[in-house]
Amino acid sequence: PSLLRMDVGVPLPELVVEALTLDIAARLHLDRTAAEKIGHSLLNHLDRQAGVLLFDGYDEVPLDQRPDILNSVLLFLASAARKQPKHKVVLTSRPYATEPAEVQAELARHGFEQLRLAPFSTEQQAELVTRYFNVAPREQAVGRALIEQLSDLNRKEGMAGYRDTE
Repeated sequence: PSLLRMDVGVPLPELVVEALTLDIAARLHLDRTAAEKIGHSLLNHLDRQAGVLLFDGYDEVPLDQRPDILNSVLLFLASAARKQPKHKVVLTSRPYATEPAEVQAELARHGFEQLRLAPFSTEQQAELVTRYFNVAPREQAVGRALIEQLSDLNRKEGMAGYRDTE
């Protein structure tokens, strides 16, 4: 989400660093100076030791900003890879955001492979909803209603012989 709040006029690799600072400040309730120190410390650590870098929610980036954001992420990764070539990188997105041929070509050129998650079974859906709503006891009725709706939907899909795998 931080990348969505960014001014795309910022030089591209710094855009990712700035987003990291904003996320740290927001999630840890820190002022900017403390968040920058933690961010720089984290980046210095990543220069010395391989890590998993997760860029989540590419599909949530407004369509007109996606090329700049993707370019920023790829430039940042190229810079990070020169310092530490063993990083593993995950970019998450719903399929529609990475379907254009030019996006797929650019990702492939940088070594990305496209993977699709298997759909949850009915039991897994119910477990996820139950666990989610168990942390909010006042909302458990909503969770039970959602499980019922998912069960109905899965039953209807099963009767029609159709199961969405996207």
